[in-house]
Amino acid sequence: MWTIVLFETDNTVNVVPNFWYSNGICQWPKRNLKTDTKNIIKRRIKPDEVTFNSYKARPLLENIDSYVEAETKAIKAQETSELSSNDDDKNTRKFRKIKQMSSTITKKLKEKSYLPKLPVFCDN
Repeated sequence: MWTIVLFETDNTVNVVPNFWYSNGICQWPKRNLKTDTKNIIKRRIKPDEVTFNSYKARPLLENIDSYVEAETKAIKAQETSELSSNDDDKNTRKFRKIKQMSSTITKKLKEKSYLPKLPVFCDN
């Protein structure tokens, strides 16, 4: 199950696994992680004190069955404070930044080998 939360400190919205949110606190991966945040969310990684921070948040919608459905509703939540069909209340929000590895860095890592070339031995 998934929850859409509003992070109070920066007024951002995102989808998190239900167990990341409890009693007004939401766990969120630290920015210095090598893996991208979206992947951590989708894989529903269990939060710990080393790789996650705690933030004040409030749930906008809870117990959503699929990640795709939750993400669609989170996009709507950026534009309105209610996730109902009433579009009169336009209070703009933005998504919490998700760290992803740059495609240029990924390409360079794939293209270039950082290991030294093997020596060639000749029989004389």
